[in-house]
Amino acid sequence: MTEIDEVMRRVHSLEADHSIDGWPAVQMRDLVLMRHEIRDLRAQLRTQKAGVRAVIKAAVELVCAPAWAGVSDEDVALEQALRDAGFVTPNDVAQGREHSERPAGAEGST
Repeated sequence: MTEIDEVMRRVHSLEADHSIDGWPAVQMRDLVLMRHEIRDLRAQLRTQKAGVRAVIKAAVELVCAPAWAGVSDEDVALEQALRDAGFVTPNDVAQGREHSERPAGAEGST
């Protein structure tokens, strides 16, 4: 059991013994450890969010590129996932073609 797991166990037992507005005796070391854990988790979350944003940006740029063919099952799935999530909206060119057709000027691209 990690140190934060032990703190969470102690805090959970205090929660069971006290009302929501009660005043349980909490040791400062537990509060400091929880604050550090929250700070570290927030930093990890910010890093992960930045990574996800970068991946989404690259995927949107790929799907919106003029040479995007969108013909493989994976291409179609990526484009649909981006549309479903609201990152890409259909445009006139995309609405007028089937996924099995390549847009004009995409010959030779893969």
